[in-house]
Amino acid sequence: MKLKIAEIFTTLSDRSIYPVEELLLLNLRPSFIHEVSTFYNLTYEEDTVTDGNVCFYKNKDVRPEYRDTFHKNDILEIVLQQIVSKSVNLEKTTVTFPEKVHCFFNRKTTL
Repeated sequence: MKLKIAEIFTTLSDRSIYPVEELLLLNLRPSFIHEVSTFYNLTYEEDTVTDGNVCFYKNKDVRPEYRDTFHKNDILEIVLQQIVSKSVNLEKTTVTFPEKVHCFFNRKTTL
């Protein structure tokens, strides 16, 4: 799945060039969240969730094939590892997401 940065993040202005650091402040597009949820069969959770009653809730040691949620930080890790410059053009810079869910969580695996 290959997407433009503009398809991933929402912006509040008409700017198309952003410093990479500002991507951290942008919200994910609801349509992108839906696309990722459907593609990987995962549920999106806001990072503000702090507690759960399940013993492995948010445990990073759980094998990727058993995870059923993703967060903005998961998306940022995939996006940021592919950006090589200090700024991005939202309409031109593209990011490739892995084809398989276990690669989504295991950044060391090739896309």
